[in-house]
Amino acid sequence: MKTKHLALAALIVTLFALTAFVGTPSAFAANCNPTTGAQLEAAVASGACPTITLINTVYYANNMTLKNNLTIVGASPGGSIIDGGGATGKGGTTGNDSIFYDYSYRFFLDTLTLRNGYTTFSGGAIYDDTRGDLIIHYVTFFNNFAGNRGGAIYDENYNSTTISYSTFTANSAQYGGAIYQDAGTLTVSTSTFNSNSATRDGGAVYFDGTRADFSGSRFNHNHADGEGGAMIIYAPTSIKTTDFSANTSNYDGGALYIETTSATPSQPQQPQHRQPRLASPQPHVKSLKPKTNAPAAAVPTVLVYEVTIANSTFVQNKAVDDYGGAIYQEGGNLKISNSTFSSNVAYYGGGAIFANDNNLYVQRSTFDHNQSLNSNGGAIDMYEDQTIITNSTFAYNSVPLDKDGGALYVEYADTTGTWLAFDTFAHDVAGFGGEIYSSGYVVHIKNSILAYGNVDNCENPTDLVSGGGNISSDNSCALAFTAQRDANGVNPLLGPLQNNGGNTKTMALTHTSHAVDNVRDCTDWFGHAVTIDQRGITRPQGPWCDSGAYELVK
Repeated sequence: MKTKHLALAALIVTLFALTAFVGTPSAFAANCNPTTGAQLEAAVASGACPTITLINTVYYANNMTLKNNLTIVGASPGGSIIDGGGATGKGGTTGNDSIFYDYSYRFFLDTLTLRNGYTTFSGGAIYDDTRGDLIIHYVTFFNNFAGNRGGAIYDENYNSTTISYSTFTANSAQYGGAIYQDAGTLTVSTSTFNSNSATRDGGAVYFDGTRADFSGSRFNHNHADGEGGAMIIYAPTSIKTTDFSANTSNYDGGALYIETTSATPSQPQQPQHRQPRLASPQPHVKSLKPKTNAPAAAVPTVLVYEVTIANSTFVQNKAVDDYGGAIYQEGGNLKISNSTFSSNVAYYGGGAIFANDNNLYVQRSTFDHNQSLNSNGGAIDMYEDQTIITNSTFAYNSVPLDKDGGALYVEYADTTGTWLAFDTFAHDVAGFGGEIYSSGYVVHIKNSILAYGNVDNCENPTDLVSGGGNISSDNSCALAFTAQRDANGVNPLLGPLQNNGGNTKTMALTHTSHAVDNVRDCTDWFGHAVTIDQRGITRPQGPWCDSGAYELVK
């Protein structure tokens, strides 16, 4: 009998304890389908839920720490909302916590919104310190703030971050308004970055990891008070089918600031782990190196391109007080193909691109209506670099009438020089060198068209080396254009800049143009056969290739 009484007493105590448990916040530890912010916090803290499923409601929650792998799935991006409470905090007190602190090996967020995260440190919505995977799918990040780095997401350590079908809007930080990644890899696809801002560098993204890949995405109206209105890049990066529009920086790189070092296949680029600069850069004017006689340029070696941009557009980006309206490149190798740069503006050189101490390769791309407000190079300003441009069109770019190089300005070139082939330059505006200006350094040009500059198409023609097949609408290039099939003072009869097929706008040739069948050597400067034009049309369409970026289909 005594044994039965003891057992009954034990059962009563157990039931009482369970009843008490249900009445406390810890009761929600195993609730993997929370309906309130407190329940969500408890579910995350418990570590007992491999997957947490949200309903369409607002969860006021923050300071949630993950130590175990976790998946959080919402009902819809606009309905399932986790709100960090902003500067006032979720309970009306001063907020200073990221929404999530991730120390797991796999954190997967799907179909929800993270908004109003606030921290004076880094990672307003997510602070990620793991060597595992952070996966973001169909997530909206809105109005998150970090006082230091990564308004929405801060990544350090050698993790892999994958973002798809997501939106980052109105997030802000000192560095990386939306994302700051200090190590590891970053993959972004089919996502939008809009109106993010940095009080220093990287309006939307600050990347200093091992490799980044962006595809099918949009960067619009992002701003940096320092450099890189949309992004600042310090490591190998691929950008494909991505649009950059109306991004601004106060200093270099209205859309992109790129600074990498050259790499070879046997010596891959290593992350630099740079400390962000402690003060915004000051506006500056590049000092020219002593001018010498144009050196005999050497044929460049095969390069590994750390940063590649393909099938992308840069429109109306602006470097407010400095260089590179769309892109500022410092060192390393950059390859651009099938892309459009239109209506970008820089205060100083390079309305579209300022290339400094680097290797730049452009093919099958269009530069139009770009502008330098107070310096040289309406489209591209090249300083101490090797530049190769093939099958590309430059039209309606401009600099002030007391400045040089409406389309291209070769400010300083190393011994590898500048190499142009099958390019079309037209209607560009400058004080000197309407199309091309070289300040004493070799520019190699073949099978190209220079036409309709407001002043002489060529300034300092003795700096040009012709490979033949060139046409100038005036006689300013006559001292250089003396090779086979060169023509001076000949109207090439170019059509308007428009969509003639392909990914970029071009200027068509008429059947009576002197450029048609003008080329006898249908190769670039390095002996490679040029078998297509800028649009992808097969060359030649007749017995010989046509000069310029456009091949007339007969």
